[in-house]
Amino acid sequence: EASKVPRDSVRMEGIELSRFIIKGRKFYFYTRWRSDGFSIVVTEGRSVWSEEVTRETIEREMKPQEMETSEYVGLVRKCFQAQDLSDNPQYMCSLSKMPDPNKAKLTWRVRIDTVLDGSHQLSIKGVLVLTKAGEKNNVMQEILDLLLKQNREIQEKYSGLSARSNALEAQKNMA
Repeated sequence: EASKVPRDSVRMEGIELSRFIIKGRKFYFYTRWRSDGFSIVVTEGRSVWSEEVTRETIEREMKPQEMETSEYVGLVRKCFQAQDLSDNPQYMCSLSKMPDPNKAKLTWRVRIDTVLDGSHQLSIKGVLVLTKAGEKNNVMQEILDLLLKQNREIQEKYSGLSARSNALEAQKNMA
């Protein structure tokens, strides 16, 4: 879809790093997905806000009663992976200030489907209050380590593919 921003994300071992443009500013979402919930860290490079979300919190406060927890978490995960800038976005995230300068509100909406006559849309929503991290936070270090590990794995994979390609080329030339 032309209106969708390409996925600017890195995924690895239950961790995702995604970039979003919100109100003209770049934000990075660093999310750890676990079977019992998830944690999210949001930064624009200077300040860091974070929150842990347990399975109990998801079931009690976030997901619709009729929806399976795994389905809800899957939709939220997709929302945190892609930014949709179309006129009627399927995934939407926003970040807003709160009266307490140490808090920020992360809001998301996932449009699931249009109901029967096309005049109503079914969607799920979520709100999470993030807390500003202290000065001695190591989140940026974790993010950089993740990117370096991902880069190393890509380089190793490339080396393996390059060697395989060279071997196949040599076999072809011998034939």
